[in-house]
Amino acid sequence: VTQTALFIRKTCKKHDINIGLCISSSADRTQQTSQILCELNSINALESYRELYSTSVSHWMQKITDAKQNCLLIVGHNPTFSQMVNNLCGYEFYMKPAECALISLEIQPDGFIYPATLIDTYQNE
Repeated sequence: VTQTALFIRKTCKKHDINIGLCISSSADRTQQTSQILCELNSINALESYRELYSTSVSHWMQKITDAKQNCLLIVGHNPTFSQMVNNLCGYEFYMKPAECALISLEIQPDGFIYPATLIDTYQNE
């Protein structure tokens, strides 16, 4: 998780991104991961939701849409997260534990602009 956090920090600095909020499921392990990622990336706001554990892409997308921040870190579970990246970006991509994808997603009042842009990924070696 530390390597993932360092990747997030480096990538955000490179692209001048300031993460304003972390959204995660309330599962214990996900909460631990979220807290480490937030601490190592100076993210002061963390919201966790019980309903995001074992849910669909559409529930996650609703939480993203409802967020008041423009830049989010979302922490959750597979296969949902891999499906979300695939659906948003049109790529076949599978994330293993502690892997991540940086996506630029434009949200308009009437919905998402597809496809989203897959900017970068961190994959365990």
